[in-house]
Amino acid sequence: MFDFVLKGGNTSQLEKDIGQDLFPANEHFFGLVNFGNTCYSNSVLQALYFCRPFREKVLEYKAKSKRSKETLLTCLADLFYSIATQKKKVGTIAPKKFIARLRKEKGEGISVVLFTTQPMSPCPSLVSS
Repeated sequence: MFDFVLKGGNTSQLEKDIGQDLFPANEHFFGLVNFGNTCYSNSVLQALYFCRPFREKVLEYKAKSKRSKETLLTCLADLFYSIATQKKKVGTIAPKKFIARLRKEKGEGISVVLFTTQPMSPCPSLVSS
């Protein structure tokens, strides 16, 4: 499924091929498991995770939050925390809780952008007159 899945020991094949010293300190590279048509949302999640200021704010939210209700943001915070605290630097992780919440909110009409089947029209402010 992924070329960089861990192959035993503490070092992945990717780390062996590239060299562990080339991986940024305290950074994790995890592929997200596809749950049937979730590849686009997985791509967005990975892009958001690697936007360091965004990731730091989400993790800060998790640390400060006294949440009682599960929301899309709390699921995202849990996913980011799960990736950030992995002992290994590379591998795969299943974003089950986030995808389940996203699908639930899609049913409530909130997650239109990630699951739309209709082409989006261009933003009027960006279209030349």
